[in-house]
Amino acid sequence: MMIDRPPGWRFLTTVSVVALISFYGASVSKWYSEAIMFMFLAWSVLILIWLTRLGTAGWQARHVLTTARLRRWLPAPLIFFAVVAALAMDGPLWVRFSLSQPSLERYAKEIAAGVDPSPGCRWVGLYRICGDYTSGGEAIPGGSRFLVSDWPLMASRGFVWLPSGQLPTDNMDDQYRHLTGPWYGWKGWDGV
Repeated sequence: MMIDRPPGWRFLTTVSVVALISFYGASVSKWYSEAIMFMFLAWSVLILIWLTRLGTAGWQARHVLTTARLRRWLPAPLIFFAVVAALAMDGPLWVRFSLSQPSLERYAKEIAAGVDPSPGCRWVGLYRICGDYTSGGEAIPGGSRFLVSDWPLMASRGFVWLPSGQLPTDNMDDQYRHLTGPWYGWKGWDGV
């Protein structure tokens, strides 16, 4: 019976895909609620499947479990605990942001200098940026703010570049998180 065997390539591929989606959903300064729900449901189902298979294998082969066979059960929980450790350290955010920071800085300086960006969305580093604010009701004097549009998630997160370090206080719905230097993560109102 297949349920009493260690997980094969299909299960490990599924675990790996869920890990990558988890990293993607956690690579912004404030996690998306959709990503949190996905992670909870997907990891719960995978853990339940893994535990059921392990329990069945242990029951059916009580005296035949060898160290080599037990080692074949380890990749899935090792991937899970590596994901938990990376998420606890904000690894996905720091990797994506660090790789994108030079491009984001160039873009932020252009907007702060008054250069009108072309309409629509564009890739800036590893982030798909939509919307920018250089004047009007949502202006940030001396800095810039832009929205990250991660598919298929609700666009309500982004970045604020403020060389002065003076955060705007005019909008009570906005949340800010200092990242590094003049950079802040920004979460606007998303209805949640």
